[in-house]
Amino acid sequence: MKKLLMLSVVGASMMTASAASAASYKWCVDYGTADSLECEYRTLAQCRASASDVGGECTVNPRFLFGKTKAAR
Repeated sequence: MKKLLMLSVVGASMMTASAASAASYKWCVDYGTADSLECEYRTLAQCRASASDVGGECTVNPRFLFGKTKAAR
């Protein structure tokens, strides 16, 4: 039981960390399919280098753009 609880805590913290890190990277490679954004690039040059290898297109991370907007009151 303790092992299951520990795995749950570790899994939840990993998901939280990956969501937070995805929001911090400005550039994504879009492969043109559903759920195909790979947001792992700090610079456009890094993104383009990766996209040229696999045939994707670089776009600004939507979380980077819309995550900073304030809610309307």
